[in-house]
Amino acid sequence: MDIYQFLSESAELSEKDLRSIRNPLGLLSASAGTCSLMFMGREIQVNRETVGPGLDPWDQILVLRYLLGNGTSRPSGVWKAFRDLKDGTVKAEGFRKECERPLATLFETYGTETFRNRVEKLGGRTAAGHVAPLALEVFPLPQVPLLMLVWPGDAEFGADAKILLDETSTSFLDVESLIFLGERLLARLEDAA
Repeated sequence: MDIYQFLSESAELSEKDLRSIRNPLGLLSASAGTCSLMFMGREIQVNRETVGPGLDPWDQILVLRYLLGNGTSRPSGVWKAFRDLKDGTVKAEGFRKECERPLATLFETYGTETFRNRVEKLGGRTAAGHVAPLALEVFPLPQVPLLMLVWPGDAEFGADAKILLDETSTSFLDVESLIFLGERLLARLEDAA
């Protein structure tokens, strides 16, 4: 992703009537050229010139990709490992390396309560009925939930983490963008003091 791609995507969005994507993308509001949506636990505004305020270019690209995607269905509640998503097998090790292992490290750094508090600051909540001792669901984008499963370490092994995605996730973002979304979420968790 680079600035040229960003400029191309923002030009494409300027041609779109944002009212047409309000419901499918779970936008908070939309007019012909302006919309608002939740991103990483906070409301942001998008218009024909800006995405933000206060978002860095990488986050802006993610939001634009989401708004330009073809997603039309609400999350199904069927969780999938990254490798089981459409085209996920090819990038599964990258997702493990860039998202799941760092998530386990963050958990070890902060401990259960601080980690949970940081996820909650991003709009996350405890998810019941999962095999992991700690299960948290977070919506970094309105229709793209992530389920974080964390197993604390012990004297022999460090913590481990798995991130599951709703089976509809690839209708909203491609697998490379989903990896990037996971990375950006981790960066926000580090900043959510």
